[in-house]
Amino acid sequence: MGCCGKFLVKVFAFLLNLFKLGGAIAIICIVAIHLVNVEFYEIFEYECLLGAWEGKNLCDFAFVIAAVSIGVEAAVFILLCCTCNLCGLGYIIETIFMGFGSMLWLAASLVFTDNVMHANNTIDGDSQFEKWRTAVLGLSWAIFGAFVILFFVYLFKMLAPVCPCLNCCDDDDKNRVHP
Repeated sequence: MGCCGKFLVKVFAFLLNLFKLGGAIAIICIVAIHLVNVEFYEIFEYECLLGAWEGKNLCDFAFVIAAVSIGVEAAVFILLCCTCNLCGLGYIIETIFMGFGSMLWLAASLVFTDNVMHANNTIDGDSQFEKWRTAVLGLSWAIFGAFVILFFVYLFKMLAPVCPCLNCCDDDDKNRVHP
């Protein structure tokens, strides 16, 4: 792969990473602003308009999933930055993190899918809340997709030195035999 192709892969990976971060932040903002009803009268009342899952409210679940994703992503970034890409082995950490993130967001997306659809049909007839619930659902699936795509990008980069057929994603073109 030429210089331009490697650059485009890096730009694509950067944009997907930026989308994952922005999507997690967007989920936190949507839930906090549009789907949590907090009232202070004589007592504090907190109502989650996103739905419920096994008796627990989905708003807390959404906050935790998004925060864990952002926190682990920040930790991996700091680790790779402080260790100079883990002395050239950063793709291993990136691949593991993308696999973890894929599983995390798959589980979250499945929980949101089941419960948001149920909430849209039963909680209220207000389409305003329905569109925000659907936005959270769509963002969670899109973030899952970004994690899966990046998992394969980093997996190919990690395996490129071992398997010559994957050298299209390797950063080192000088050792590659060209026909």
